[in-house]
Amino acid sequence: MPGVDLPKAEHVLSVLRQARLSRNETAATMIAELVYEMAYTGLGTPKIEEARKAAWIEISALSATLRAELYAPPEMWNAALKATERWKKLLT
Repeated sequence: MPGVDLPKAEHVLSVLRQARLSRNETAATMIAELVYEMAYTGLGTPKIEEARKAAWIEISALSATLRAELYAPPEMWNAALKATERWKKLLT
């Protein structure tokens, strides 16, 4: 459902970018909320759902690292952003 998923993907990208510039404690909360917001819908094509799931996995890993260590290396941020950008690209 590109009509529903595109705004969601755009929102996720926006929050990721804001969180990356935020204090680590704030970023951890923002990213944890994204994990919940990106819950499985199963309404897209298999290719779109696979891309959404890949983004969710990267964001979940980022969230777990931020929660545990209050820091995540740039590679984790980049992986989450790239996976989310791939998901969004499939929706446009």
